[in-house]
Amino acid sequence: MKKLKSLNLWDCRRLKQVPDLSEAPNLEILNLGCCAELNDFPSYLTHHKSLVKLTLWKCSRFETLGSKLEMSSLQELDLKGCTRMRKLPEFGESMKHLSILSLWSTAIEELPTTIGCLVGLKELHLDHCKRLACLPDSIQDLKSLTLLSLSHCPNALQSLHSLSGLTSLGTLRLSGCFLTSQESSSSYDLGNLVSLTDLELSKNNFERVPINIHELPRLRCLNLDYCPNLKVLPELPSSIRELSAQDCGSLDIRWNSNVLSKVCCSFAESANHDAEGLLQMFVTQKQTRLKIEEEIPTWFVHQEQGNGVSVTLPHNKTMALALCFQLCPVTSSHISCGPLPACPSVICNGKDFIKESLTEMFETNHSQHFILCLPSDYFVDQVCQDYNFQLLFPIYFQMKVVSSRARWVCKQDIQDLKKSGSQT
Repeated sequence: MKKLKSLNLWDCRRLKQVPDLSEAPNLEILNLGCCAELNDFPSYLTHHKSLVKLTLWKCSRFETLGSKLEMSSLQELDLKGCTRMRKLPEFGESMKHLSILSLWSTAIEELPTTIGCLVGLKELHLDHCKRLACLPDSIQDLKSLTLLSLSHCPNALQSLHSLSGLTSLGTLRLSGCFLTSQESSSSYDLGNLVSLTDLELSKNNFERVPINIHELPRLRCLNLDYCPNLKVLPELPSSIRELSAQDCGSLDIRWNSNVLSKVCCSFAESANHDAEGLLQMFVTQKQTRLKIEEEIPTWFVHQEQGNGVSVTLPHNKTMALALCFQLCPVTSSHISCGPLPACPSVICNGKDFIKESLTEMFETNHSQHFILCLPSDYFVDQVCQDYNFQLLFPIYFQMKVVSSRARWVCKQDIQDLKKSGSQT
């Protein structure tokens, strides 16, 4: 037993007790996932010195890990689906190496204040902990935390102020937290999260985003998918590179054209300085009876029907090109028989033009708009002055482009944007 380093008892559904491991001092991995009858954890393991990973995933009868954990080598603790676990043990000061803590769908009502001892914690998963009342102030001590997931924990909203000290937080998930449209009347200040790059706000019922998104200086990805009551897109920071607002039935792209044009101009100015790739936006079109040509914002001045839009490089200095494709689902029998790419691709003059791959976030069940903004660097080495852009999908996407528009973004657009901003 002294040589034992890994013990895998996954899916031993009738196992009720952990076997005697008191003579296994070098054990590093203990997997007890899906042991549905397991309801006991030996106390000597709560201070095991070599255990690196402990998995109790979906141990549905498991209730407690004891009163305190002193596992100095533990890096990952997985308690997802322990639906009877109401209380976590205290964390000792020796728990500095714990990096991932997963508490998905547990019945915990609070986090112990000693969670602040987990100074090495990088990921904290609290999804679907619906009984969780609030977050302790000691969560601010988790200076290494890069991912915090609070999806479907509506009570946690009142504790968002406690996150201000999380200086390394890059990803925050708040899906399914705003249950009513009235909650959007409150404003939640996350401006101190200067490292935040990814914000997940899908499956919420707000009409307006109750977070000052534009105050997040490094935000790159914002997800607003499946927000049925959302009517207005939030003001976005110039750092944004991916926006997804799909299956938002109350959202009309024409009402939000000002926001979209602003973010294209802001991207053009910022990309001119730091050259951070391209901007992608996915916005579901609210079903209307308007003509196709009226559904794309008129800010995109070059328009053509069908899959393709042609533009000529202007003589004045441009900073970016903004493309807008209006998409709708089709049946497989209407898909083109011509050559199709293996993934969504923008074709320019018959050739693959985009340097980066497009994000596969197209919602195939709804009409939508895909907006792509390319910095001027894409056109520096090009010999030609005339460009024709097409958006092509692999066959399994079952999508088609019904209308296309484009606009060159120049310095004058940015100056006009700043002027209008100072007047508002």
